[in-house]
Amino acid sequence: MRRISVISAALAVALLGGLFALQASGAGAQEPTHEVFVFSDIPVQPNSLGQGSVPVGTDDGVLGADCQGNSPLGGTPQLPAQVISELGATQIAVRIFNNVGGRVSGPVELNCSLDVDTTVPTAVNQLKAKLKGA
Repeated sequence: MRRISVISAALAVALLGGLFALQASGAGAQEPTHEVFVFSDIPVQPNSLGQGSVPVGTDDGVLGADCQGNSPLGGTPQLPAQVISELGATQIAVRIFNNVGGRVSGPVELNCSLDVDTTVPTAVNQLKAKLKGA
């Protein structure tokens, strides 16, 4: 019986020590240096090849980007069903196809998810201003 008491006491001490270690290691955790924002209703006018652009890039603090079609939702062959995006220094180059693989060459709106560097204090506000007037 005494052996069980000693083992129980040892386990309790180990458990408490582990809890203190977890609390101490969490105290110095780093703040994230980037956040993901979703910008909606970005107007894009693709050319006859379905190529267009969103006027933000890595120079604006964008670390990653992905764009999807938003509108029109139907009733036209200009439906932005498939969007290929490539992040560059000054823009996100997009190529837009409809639901049957044809090139979209009319005005569309996109939604873009942008991974933004938050160590630059003005990056998010500058992106909002650029994309609002795109």
